[in-house]
Amino acid sequence: MPENDVVRTILIVSDDIGFLMWLGRALTDVGFRAFPATNSAEAALRAAESEFDVVIADFNLEGIRHLVEELCRRNPRLGVMAIGEPSGIAEGIAEVAVPKPSDSNESAIRELWQTEVSRLLERKHSAGSV
Repeated sequence: MPENDVVRTILIVSDDIGFLMWLGRALTDVGFRAFPATNSAEAALRAAESEFDVVIADFNLEGIRHLVEELCRRNPRLGVMAIGEPSGIAEGIAEVAVPKPSDSNESAIRELWQTEVSRLLERKHSAGSV
């Protein structure tokens, strides 16, 4: 739910293409621009082309922590979210972790993702970061 008609951009990195498409659609439905990447190399290419407000990543992917750390160095305003349960790999870098949906909770998880992305951006904005 982008504020002030500013479209916030989100890089989503996951090798689960079904989830990647599902989350991209969920975020686009509430006004964000979502850019998918299936691995860290593809994410690096996308990041070279655009600056993002939020990166949502599966921190189990090879090279993703290093890439996200580099993106944070280049853009201290960057919000970072982890897909799934927080793990040691995402510790100290991801500000929020949200699970993937299952058939029984798809609607609730969709709303949770939309809400958590908005909250992260609000926190960044209120801290003067975005």
